[in-house]
Amino acid sequence: MKRVFLNAFGAFLLTACASAPATIESAQANVARHEAVDPIDPLQLKIAQALATDKNVVRAYLTQKESESGNPIYVLAPIFENEYPQAAIDAAYSAFHSVVPGGKLELWLVPKREYKKYFAQAKPIYVRP
Repeated sequence: MKRVFLNAFGAFLLTACASAPATIESAQANVARHEAVDPIDPLQLKIAQALATDKNVVRAYLTQKESESGNPIYVLAPIFENEYPQAAIDAAYSAFHSVVPGGKLELWLVPKREYKKYFAQAKPIYVRP
């Protein structure tokens, strides 16, 4: 039954997106390999849940940068309004360390009016509903 559903879904993608860009082929290939949905990253999910507790957090980005030791350094950039969301940031740090014990997390503070300059091509891990 699952295969029939996936075949029907693939046919739907073909007909509904006939004029879509070339990336539709990669989506169809993922459906054929049963990889249509990426697993939820527990790190992003826990940090997003922590930040969602503060109404001042508008969105947040999580990225990595390399260190001299070769271990990645994670960088969290919460975009917020009004007051600094101290409790939510503390909760995000705790969530990070529960998933990546001993990992390093840096905080980048980017003004709300300038975040698009830095994150125009990035996908946020959290957007306030």
